[in-house]
Amino acid sequence: PAREGTVLPFPDGLHPDLLGRLRGLGIEGLYRHQAQALDARGDLMIATPTSSGKTLAYALPVIRTLLQEPFGRALFVYPTKALARDQLDRLRGLAGDRLVIEAYDGDTHRARRT
Repeated sequence: PAREGTVLPFPDGLHPDLLGRLRGLGIEGLYRHQAQALDARGDLMIATPTSSGKTLAYALPVIRTLLQEPFGRALFVYPTKALARDQLDRLRGLAGDRLVIEAYDGDTHRARRT
């Protein structure tokens, strides 16, 4: 059954650009599972209902790292093109102009693939 989420303050040390993007999206804190994912080391599994904030749970640690590592790279693999395109917009919204976030699929122009 549905229950209220526990919202925690943003952890200290989040990149200022990322913090600003989150606040710009109207996010003023993290749900408990998002904060735990941000602090996790190693493998992590999150099983929550639709619209419970899983995107932030897996994207925040990656975006945080990429903002700190100028030559860093990340690859997200999605089971459907529709989900990938939906998440692409969300990831771009979180990362802003500081990171290049692209899709690589059958619709990606040949010149962009390289």
